[in-house]
Amino acid sequence: PRSTLFPYTTLFRSAPWAAQRHFELALELWNQVPDAGQRAGIDHAELLEAAADAAWRAGVAERGLALVDQALAEVAAEGGALELRVTLLTRRGEVLSDLGRDEEGLAEFERAVSLLTPDSPGRLSARSLGSFARALARIDRFQRAGELAERALRAAQGAGEVELALEAQLVLASAMGYAGDAEGALALMREAAEESRRNGLAWIAVRAFIARSDHELMLGRYDDVVQTIDDGLPLAEQAGLESSIGAFMRGNRAEALMRSGRWQEAMANATPAGEPPGIFAGDRKSTV
Repeated sequence: PRSTLFPYTTLFRSAPWAAQRHFELALELWNQVPDAGQRAGIDHAELLEAAADAAWRAGVAERGLALVDQALAEVAAEGGALELRVTLLTRRGEVLSDLGRDEEGLAEFERAVSLLTPDSPGRLSARSLGSFARALARIDRFQRAGELAERALRAAQGAGEVELALEAQLVLASAMGYAGDAEGALALMREAAEESRRNGLAWIAVRAFIARSDHELMLGRYDDVVQTIDDGLPLAEQAGLESSIGAFMRGNRAEALMRSGRWQEAMANATPAGEPPGIFAGDRKSTV
């Protein structure tokens, strides 16, 4: 399996920028090695998907989109496996959503989910349904987001996929919050953050802090927002996420400071820090 030779999950958790550089180098070297696929344990389209994932998590969404499009073209030309097509369509939906191209992203998620069958692997179903639910939650379509998140959570738990279960739990928590159960939502978000930290899942833990601060802002708990971000931002920085989803943390903190009358602190916190394009560039949408 690819994870034996490409431990990219670990790289994503600790240094997504480093992961992207390694994958880009692997792509450059691929054609120079006659049996590259055999040596790597994956084919070229799978390597492109891994590189796209790394670029996306590092906040270089445009590069991620180019890589996933190249992978989809290769899969279409070669009649690639259904599972890889679903994975690539899901990835494309994620990247488009992060670029603020919401309707295009939702169309890709619809395509991905339409390819799922009752026999699809639990991990694949959980990933596609969970990502779709998260994209819907970002644009305040919480009823359907909650329904898909529940399906994703069941699929992830059935497959023993802790990471995907936590991702679905975060979306479900946000749906609960917007349905009126604010305290239940915050408790579920805290639980997701703690469990993610225990499992070394920085990407999800950081998103849990952001989701929690979103809801605290909505409730007018501005001091709680500042404390939540102060607790979570060091984790984002350690994981190399400060220039991607870390932008949401700074934005939420700045808004809380502004709303509580701490103008100078808010202006210092809101100073642009070289965020990449798309929703990371000063846009304060939810990132559950």
